[in-house]
Amino acid sequence: LAAHRVGIKKILMPTENKKDLEEIPSNVKRKLKFVLVDHMDQVLDEALLAAES
Repeated sequence: LAAHRVGIKKILMPTENKKDLEEIPSNVKRKLKFVLVDHMDQVLDEALLAAES
């Protein structure tokens, strides 16, 4: 929720925390993109893709 308040639109989070998405109100979830990752290389790939945009 803090990310949404400060304008962050893309959230990277561990796949094992997917269950925590249930706690986020649906109106907030619709405004965010959640990327579930299993390995640090996935985080780096996402970060580098964002930097290229």
